[in-house]
Amino acid sequence: MKLNTIVRIAAGAFLVAAALGAGLLARSPWIIVPLGLVFTVAMILGRSAGWARALKTRSTARIAAEALASFTVQLALVSMFYLMGRGVAALFGREGASFESWDWMYVAVVAAVGIGLGAVAVRRENGADHYPTFAENDATTTESENNTVRAEIRILPDRVTHQTLFAGIHYTHGRTEAGVYDGTPNEKSAGSDEKIAAAEARLGVTLPEGLRALYRVQNGGAVKDICAPKPGIAEPRLYDHIIHPFAGYEDLYPLEMLRTVFDSTTDFADPDDPDQADRFPEGCKQLVILAQWYRVTLFLDYTEGNPPTVGFVDFDIDDWRGAVVRWDDFDAFVASLRRYKPV
Repeated sequence: MKLNTIVRIAAGAFLVAAALGAGLLARSPWIIVPLGLVFTVAMILGRSAGWARALKTRSTARIAAEALASFTVQLALVSMFYLMGRGVAALFGREGASFESWDWMYVAVVAAVGIGLGAVAVRRENGADHYPTFAENDATTTESENNTVRAEIRILPDRVTHQTLFAGIHYTHGRTEAGVYDGTPNEKSAGSDEKIAAAEARLGVTLPEGLRALYRVQNGGAVKDICAPKPGIAEPRLYDHIIHPFAGYEDLYPLEMLRTVFDSTTDFADPDDPDQADRFPEGCKQLVILAQWYRVTLFLDYTEGNPPTVGFVDFDIDDWRGAVVRWDDFDAFVASLRRYKPV
């Protein structure tokens, strides 16, 4: 296991332990709020590449809304671990304490250690001061046309295959015991024809054979350092020359999580509200999501029948059809994938 992976795991385990510890020490529930903020900062740092791309393509209001949503999720996560610890403390008769200056010191130490470890891991992974950017509206940007990102990359020679794509199981398939995450392959992460058939029946589509072969290897999961050259870039050398089709979360959805762009959009918009109709892309009921970070989406496009084409775009872009990067079929998409390393 790489050192930066170990550091990431250590940072996550430390933060979880800190939330549990606050409960075990029977500290005031108010400590959940600053700890939630620490968790949020750590999460954003861990997905810094995706957030960097979002900062270039979205409005301040949109970024603020996404940050608030992330904070809400992390607050719920901290609350869960805090209550677990608080329950154990109650069993031993420990009485609750008021929120004091000691709690601020506790949070400061947690932030320094947890975020510090995360920063070390991210720094090692990126190997440069600049993070990847995402410029859908300029798919053929070249070095002479764009001086915003100087971080260089090296495309690795080995082709990405069905057997080498995954770097780990999907996070939803992992188990957490005593606050420690276990990412060992298991029944949930295992691929099978039965799971494929169930997903196809639920969605009412036939998945491309290349994708079905991939899901036989594993039921979705994490990918790492995977890119595709932008159209017109034969030899990518900079971050600006590539796209990251598996988006900010760097994973392929498991079969049970596959859904359409329409279903995804109903998470925040009402299809029956005329004022929100423009939030639903044309043909969205026939676009099946393979990976998504907010609305940056890798999808199968069945609007012209089966087999589908493969597309990648940020659906928050008004003219998303003009910005989409598209492959003729899933096999062509896989053939375009490359692994890269910062130089």
